[in-house]
This record gives sequence, C-alpha cells and structure tokens, in this order.
Amino acid sequence: MRQRRWEAWGACLAAAAVPLVAAPAARAHAVLVAVVPASAAVVQSSPPQLLLCFHGRIETSAGAVELLDSSGRPQTLGAIARPTVSTRPPRTDFFTTATRLGLLGLEVGVSPDAPGTNTIDLLVSDAAGRPVDLEGVFVTAAHRRSKRLRFRTEQLVHGHFVVDVARLPRPGVWRLRIGGRRGSLRLERTISVPVSS
Repeated sequence: MRQRRWEAWGACLAAAAVPLVAAPAARAHAVLVAVVPASAAVVQSSPPQLLLCFHGRIETSAGAVELLDSSGRPQTLGAIARPTVSTRPPRTDFFTTATRLGLLGLEVGVSPDAPGTNTIDLLVSDAAGRPVDLEGVFVTAAHRRSKRLRFRTEQLVHGHFVVDVARLPRPGVWRLRIGGRRGSLRLERTISVPVSS
C-alpha cells in the first residue's frame, strides 16, 4: 500500500527482519496499516529491518511480532525498537486512507499504487473497532481516460476484503467505488486514489 496523504499516522515498530510476517497483536483500535517490506512479499535477501505501522497508538509490552518463513517456521527476530509516533508516513509504495461506509469505518489500501497490477485491501469495522462482515462487497475503478473497471473481491478474514489483481493501466486520479450490504442496508462510498508513474 503507497500513501501520499495519510489522514493520521500512529506508531511504527522496526525489528531486524526475515521476509514474511504474521499479524501482530496490538491493543484495541490500533490497526496495522503498513508493513515494509509488504506482508507475504517475496524478497531476494533478508531486509535489514521490518517496519510495522499502525493507525493508532500501540503498547509493545502487551503484544508480539512473529515472523514466519515460506514453510511457516518461526524465525528469530532482532531487537524490537520502541514505537515512534509520526505525522508523516515512511517512504513506502502504497496508498491508504480511512473513511466511513455508512456508520462503519472503512480503511482502504492500494499497493503498490502505481500503473499496472495493484492489490486493494478493505478493512471494515464498527464504532468500537471490531471487524464487520459485509455481503456482496464490490470495488470498481474509473479514470477520466478509461472505461469503468470492476474487480473481483474476496474475503480474507472477518472484516478484511481484498482485490488481488486490480489493473490500473495509467497514472492519474482513479475513483474507487466501494460497496456492499449489511442485512438489507446497502452501503457505498467513492474515494480518490492518486496513482503516480
């Protein structure tokens, strides 16, 4: 996910790293919004650090970070640095924003936020920050010089939906229309995503 305009940034953790990461435990309302290198990324060599960024404050003494290799075996981590609070995101290759979907919270991430194939993540939560499932979740994208695109959306886990292959063929501002149903209530939101070359 590359972000140029974060609405709010919380704490970031850095640790000596191996390529893959599982979701860390974090206190309520702290949502993991970025992992550098990206979660499940395939890298040629171990990066010198792993950066986990949360939207909200976290307490490191109450949580844990576990790294797994491609076989699912736990890997040893170096020291975990104290969280830092920043109002600016680190340089990453993604876009993310937080907005509302009716009365629900919606966090949207687009990675790598560049022309070509992207991944779109949708996190839906209630007012207390608990994940919420929706039915019929959809994502479409429109650009002033392209026809409207419709993407296949799948649910990964409770409250987390993903478009694995979102081809955005050109740079510029893309309008993502996101929606779904909760019971008989139809929810919809349109956001702008600046895609740079």
